[in-house]
Amino acid sequence: MRRALAAVASCLGWFSEVTVRRGHFRRNAAWAIGLVTLVLCVGYGRAQTPQYIEYPLLAGTTHEYHWSSLPSWLKFDSEIRGRLDGQTAYNNVSGDGEVYGLTRVRGGVILDATNYLTLHLQFQDTHAPGLASNLIASNMHDTFDLREGWVELHQQHVKLYVGRQELKFGGERLAGVSDFTNNSRTFDGIDLRLGEKNTVDIFSTSVVITHPTSLDTHGGGLTFHGVYGRFNAGNKETSVQPFLFIKALPHVRNSRGQQGNELATTFGAEVQGNVRRIFEFDGMAALQRGSFAGDSIEAGAFYIKAFYATPHLPWSPRFGGEYDWASGNSALPSQTVGTFDQQYPSNHNAFGLGDIFGFENIRETRVSLDLAPAEHVTLLIQAEALNLASVHDAIYASAGTSLVEAPTGGFLSDRIGFGVDVSAKYVFRQALVWNAGMGRLQGANTLSLAGLAQDQTYAYLSLTYRFRIEK
Repeated sequence: MRRALAAVASCLGWFSEVTVRRGHFRRNAAWAIGLVTLVLCVGYGRAQTPQYIEYPLLAGTTHEYHWSSLPSWLKFDSEIRGRLDGQTAYNNVSGDGEVYGLTRVRGGVILDATNYLTLHLQFQDTHAPGLASNLIASNMHDTFDLREGWVELHQQHVKLYVGRQELKFGGERLAGVSDFTNNSRTFDGIDLRLGEKNTVDIFSTSVVITHPTSLDTHGGGLTFHGVYGRFNAGNKETSVQPFLFIKALPHVRNSRGQQGNELATTFGAEVQGNVRRIFEFDGMAALQRGSFAGDSIEAGAFYIKAFYATPHLPWSPRFGGEYDWASGNSALPSQTVGTFDQQYPSNHNAFGLGDIFGFENIRETRVSLDLAPAEHVTLLIQAEALNLASVHDAIYASAGTSLVEAPTGGFLSDRIGFGVDVSAKYVFRQALVWNAGMGRLQGANTLSLAGLAQDQTYAYLSLTYRFRIEK
């Protein structure tokens, strides 16, 4: 354990040292970080059959410490994460290479007050050392704040969560915590969970807005509601997850400048499963209907993934394919919103490792290869072709905002770009997780004509350690 903590401290110190030393290395940092750490990761341990964990799910477990003097109704938990990021085009600006650290410390207390009542409080402190204050995004920095604070009432197969909490459903492509970001996402509100193996969540919440130097709050009222079910489809390996999300926002403005309210309903289902752990699949389809400041909403999205594993071969390769589509506005002037609203997703690695694009007005075709070159090590290689669903709508960023507006008459091509990504994960003694990755985007003229970097490289190296103290 001492060695693990020493490794974390050593790497965090290295993060700080590297972020201070810029110059020539700064321009080539993305390549250096990615290549060196991937080589180091592959060098550890012995080969074994891997347990594949798709993004954005966490790998590793929580290290358990036992303290005999602690009351049985009291527990403490914590997470420490340090990450070094390198980009050749920060904020999509050509030539603006940045190297910086991202630190995240979380600590919490769990109180099992009675047989039917549990309380959880968790603080968070995040920073971005090495990055100029004017470049720090809202999801990077939050000084000692309340991240979670909820009460759980439970009786048999019924649980009620009240307060500040996480919402994570299915593959988190519509509702998730976006854990790769430094702050990640939480919601204020209530979540009623019915069932044990087959469950239904009924929730009414509002997303929490980060205030880096003051207490985080949510907007006025509860604005995100829904029902999400998880049901086994004949066997334990396959589940069907129908959902209904309702977003009700005041004071929105349509494309003609008219102000009003938004009431958008997103409904559909996700299906996940595998056949003898050889063939795996995951698919989701959603439709959106409603009104947006007087305009009608008619949008949709879907994705499908399929994987074939060959555990009998060296390095246990698993081959995968994926197709994603989310609608965009059409060419004809109308009072209809055709752009799919991605809601509150975990978008990391959904459209490239650099997390530039969102699940709106986009088409993606992707192939992947998972490998297990050593014990507790997984290596993921991906290549994706990115295109617009409609050339008459904008290119959207990972946060759902417009990245490049469509010119009059639309883009001349639907091509956004082509990306290649390599990432690795090494889990040391189950609790210390080392992640490394490098992604390269070769963009099309749709980016360069808007003044954004056409070609970009992003790389990162991170260490995460989670532990719990209980009797």
